[in-house]
Amino acid sequence: MVMLLIMIIGGAYLLVSQLNRSSGRIEAEKKTAAALAQAKEALIGWTVGNLTTPGMLPYPDRRNDGDYDGRSDCPAAGIPTSAGLLLGKIPQIGPEAPCLGPWTALNLDVVDGAGEVLWYAVSRNLVSALGVAPVINPDIMNTPPFPWLVVRDQTGTIINNRVAFVLIAPGSPLPGQNRSGAAPTPIQFLEGISAVTNADYDGNYDGGVPACPSGMCEDFVMSEPWPSATAPTFNDRLLYVTIDELMPLIEKRVAREARVALRNSALPPPAAIGYIGNSCNAGVEGFLPLPTCECRRTVTATVDDANCDCLFDRNATTPALITYTFVGSGSYAVPGNGCLATPKSCQCTGAGSCSSTASPTRIFQCNSDGACAAHNAISVTAPIRSVVVTYSLPSSVTALPGNFSTATPRCNIGPTNPGPTLTCNNFTQMDGVVGGTVGACGPAQLLTGLPDWFLDNGWKHYMYYAVSPGNLTVGTTTLVNAVVISTGAALSIGAQPVLQTRPSSILSHYLDDIENGNGQPAFTGVGQPLTNTFNDQAVIVAP
Repeated sequence: MVMLLIMIIGGAYLLVSQLNRSSGRIEAEKKTAAALAQAKEALIGWTVGNLTTPGMLPYPDRRNDGDYDGRSDCPAAGIPTSAGLLLGKIPQIGPEAPCLGPWTALNLDVVDGAGEVLWYAVSRNLVSALGVAPVINPDIMNTPPFPWLVVRDQTGTIINNRVAFVLIAPGSPLPGQNRSGAAPTPIQFLEGISAVTNADYDGNYDGGVPACPSGMCEDFVMSEPWPSATAPTFNDRLLYVTIDELMPLIEKRVAREARVALRNSALPPPAAIGYIGNSCNAGVEGFLPLPTCECRRTVTATVDDANCDCLFDRNATTPALITYTFVGSGSYAVPGNGCLATPKSCQCTGAGSCSSTASPTRIFQCNSDGACAAHNAISVTAPIRSVVVTYSLPSSVTALPGNFSTATPRCNIGPTNPGPTLTCNNFTQMDGVVGGTVGACGPAQLLTGLPDWFLDNGWKHYMYYAVSPGNLTVGTTTLVNAVVISTGAALSIGAQPVLQTRPSSILSHYLDDIENGNGQPAFTGVGQPLTNTFNDQAVIVAP
């Protein structure tokens, strides 16, 4: 009887101990899950509300400054964004100079169930580079400068390869990990499974043969439950956010900025569909009438591109003249149409192109909607070339009155300030957007008051605008005066039976729902779920 009693008491003790351990683990997991969720919401709120560039994310808190102090450790201006800068602890407090603002804190003070600060990795598509803010708009969903982060399961299978940022709860130290000191290395906190590790961000797929260009990709691994029989030395808990989750929230923020500006501008008439400049539209539907022209230049390993749009009005009797001058050897041929060529320059007043007569291949072309592009094939070792793009206002076009009034550091106004000519030159790979502003449609009809990032990031290409006081219906709301619809990224398939190609003068290349693109004063897209065939988001402007 005594032995039986001892066995019963011992068994009860073991059972209670096991229950306590299980209860403790459940509570720890709850705390970890709550910390990850809170950090996710804080980062999303911070980036969507960013006053400089909506969508831009902070750099992590790295060990390179000797400790983990809770501050975002961004590189100085002119320092390339290397992969090693993009993994660290979450910056709960704020920035280190010289980061791009606004660098308010995340206002976080969370730890996982083991009392550890969360770790954070961010896509280089969404951080400043060389001290310049990234260009963030829906276009990066289809053609990002760099591949997105990849998250894999414990077998190496891709869970998602369009990840914007990753949050990792490191959990308690595992055997072999030493977290003493001010700045232990990431491997003291994070682990891997098979050939994929969370402890580095080196720009290479960890599992062997890369699934994207060498030096450009990064992989993380998640496994639940953890630790498990197949991953006994892995206790990282991971939460991630994709660009597909993030971009619709950014678009909604941008549409609301447009709504504020429109309300403050007495609902000006829209710009014509497909015309990227500032032509007034006699109808009620179109794009935002913005006082801007711009030129963007990018350089890849094999192609040097410049994309420009400014003041081409396909309906104008005397279209604006755009002159593209190539600085370097070689000459252009003259294919005709709306472009004429001299050995060094191509002048276009409408759809047409000029191409080079000798290697390397060069072509400058414009379409009837006013969008121009220069493509120059270059070798990997060739220096970045300079181009000069000149925009001239035709004085006889009454729809486009006024002079250029504002220049940027790489653009000059001539012959006086303000004046009829804007010349932009000396572009480099990281210039992003440069340009100037010009009066159009009359001062009372221009949309003003938008933040600089709206123009710098090309959001005018994604904002559809309709105005007809009291005559519009948006969703179930009637008697609407005006509406803005964020068109999202171009879709290859949707409700409209068309492959969306932009820029275009065809409305279905922007709006997905047939109701939105039929020219009638009724629109959908308010609170409507987004899919891979529908990404219109409508915001009622007034009332």
